[in-house]
Amino acid sequence: MLGLGNYYNVNMGRSRKRGDPVRNLTEKMASQRVDLDTRSLYHSQNVDRRHCAHSEVRRLSTNTASPGIDFVSVPIPIWRETFLALDWVALRASSVYRGAGVPHGDGAPVILIPGFLGMDGYLAEMYAWLKRIGYRPYMSGIGRNADCPNVLAQRLYVTMDRAYRDTGQKVDLVGHSLGGIMARVAAVRFPRRVAKVISLGSPLTSMRAHPTVLAAARFVRGRILWRRRSEVQSNCYTGECDCTFLTAVHQEIPRTVMHASLYTKSDGIVDWRSCLVQNGGTNIEVRGTHIGLAFNAEVYRNVATLLAGNGVGR
Repeated sequence: MLGLGNYYNVNMGRSRKRGDPVRNLTEKMASQRVDLDTRSLYHSQNVDRRHCAHSEVRRLSTNTASPGIDFVSVPIPIWRETFLALDWVALRASSVYRGAGVPHGDGAPVILIPGFLGMDGYLAEMYAWLKRIGYRPYMSGIGRNADCPNVLAQRLYVTMDRAYRDTGQKVDLVGHSLGGIMARVAAVRFPRRVAKVISLGSPLTSMRAHPTVLAAARFVRGRILWRRRSEVQSNCYTGECDCTFLTAVHQEIPRTVMHASLYTKSDGIVDWRSCLVQNGGTNIEVRGTHIGLAFNAEVYRNVATLLAGNGVGR
């Protein structure tokens, strides 16, 4: 007869050959624990990296240079922007949206440029409308408007060249908010390629804006300095930067280019007085919100009239 010890040894030997379930479970649990510890360590390292990155962005964003142009915090009633939906509804209900009662185009190229923190997509409404009334619209292709202006401007110039080659005509630039400043700079640098510049709520003379907007701009500046350390100057995104973009901001648009600024006194983002064109430009007041200027029936009507005008530059 087999003793208990022999029985244990024989059966456990068979169990090991077949694969001991207890031993396998123990090894599996140990392996999972190692994997869990590894993942925890990896997650912890990623969290530390993200925390360091965010801390560095905050540090760089608060390390501001003295601006060479006015950056002024103004207590504008930002709550006005909550009426944005009314602008959009009024546009959809208007005959202007359907192309009735406005001058139509002749296939001229029109490039749309988004505002601060925006992307081309939110201008799709205006893009489709321009196409309906006879123009050849283009999106700017700059990506999100939250990067070094010099970098974004280079992308815009590529789109301008493409539109010029496609049509053989000078381009019209329509820029919303910060996009209007980019349009103005493009006209200063390439006046032979630009016919008209139409800015919508663009702070052309000084950056007088709501504190929230200026805080967002400081954060964007810190992010630019962190991501593009070796590509930009330490005073990038300030009035002291001496890049080609800011140099052009201080220059006048050539007389061969028509420039018009549409603004609203109900602007809840920037001081409407900073949107007024100086030295011979055209200023047109409309009703509505700052953000809603991209979806505003009055704006669309005026844009159609300005684009179809027989002014200089075409």
